[in-house]
Amino acid sequence: MRNALQNKQIIIATCKAYPLGNASLQELCKALNAFYQTRLIPWHEIKIPLLPKETLILPLAIWDYSLEIEKFLEFLETLKNYKIAILNTREAILWNLSKEYLLTLKDFPIAPSIVLKQNTYKDSSLKEQIQHLCNTSSKQWENPVIKPLVGQSGIGVKRLNDGVLAKDYPKGLLIQPYLTDITQGEACLICINGVFSHAILRKPTTGEWRANSAYGVSIESLTPPQNYIHLAQNLLESLPFKTLYARIDIIGNASTFYINEIECIEPALYLQEKDIKALIQAILGFSNFS
Repeated sequence: MRNALQNKQIIIATCKAYPLGNASLQELCKALNAFYQTRLIPWHEIKIPLLPKETLILPLAIWDYSLEIEKFLEFLETLKNYKIAILNTREAILWNLSKEYLLTLKDFPIAPSIVLKQNTYKDSSLKEQIQHLCNTSSKQWENPVIKPLVGQSGIGVKRLNDGVLAKDYPKGLLIQPYLTDITQGEACLICINGVFSHAILRKPTTGEWRANSAYGVSIESLTPPQNYIHLAQNLLESLPFKTLYARIDIIGNASTFYINEIECIEPALYLQEKDIKALIQAILGFSNFS
C-alpha cells in the first residue's frame, strides 16, 4: 500500500535518448509505485526548484551525463542547494565520475593504469607520448587500451593503434594494458547496500574485445568465485561513503584477476524480479526518505 505521506516521491532519472530507461527500470518504477509516486524523467527535464523536499532521485539511466558533464555537475549542485536527495549520493557520484578513482584503490587488485590529465597532450604527439609512458623499465604495454577519464557506454574506448585524437578525450584519458582474458568475458558483480546480490558475465562478440552493449555483447548468468564476492564487498566497505547500488567489473580467472571498473552512477544492474524486490527494500530503508 502506498505510503500515506503523498508528498514523497521518487524520480528515476533517465536521458534524452532513453526517456523511459529500459525494461527492468520500467519494472522497478512500477513496483516502487506501490509505495510512493514514482516516475521516469530525463534528468535534463527535472525541475528541481519545484520538487517536494521529500523527493528522492535515482540516477539509474542518465546514460548521457558524460556528454554534458558541466551541465550534469550543475544538476548535482542544484540538487544539493535545494536539499533534494540522490542515491547514490552526490559524494559517491563525484568520486566515480573520473576513472582516476582507480589510482586511489591501492590495496586492491586494480588493472594497471596510467592517467594523462587534460591539457597535457596534443594530437601531434599524443601517440608517441602514450607509447613512451607504456615502454619504461617497469612496463611493456604493446598497443594498450585507451579510455576517456570521464566517459560511459564504451564511447572513446579503443586500442592505441586504432588511432587516438586529443579532441576525443577533453577531460583526460586513462591508459591500461590490454588484458587478454577480456575475450573470455567480464564478470559484473552487483551489490545492493554493499552486499553481493547477483552477477552476470558479459562476453564480447567474435572479433571484438570491448565487453559493452555498444559493440555487441552476450549476457549470461554467473555464479562468481567466492574470492570475487569478498573482493567486491571489501572494496565497497573501504570507500568513504555507502552505496545503495554498485557494480564491480572484474577481468581474469579465479586465481589471477583485476578490477576493471567500479560503477556507482548509472550501471546496468541486470535486475530480475527478486533483485528488484531487494533494491526496493534498500530504497525504503533509506533513513532520510522513509
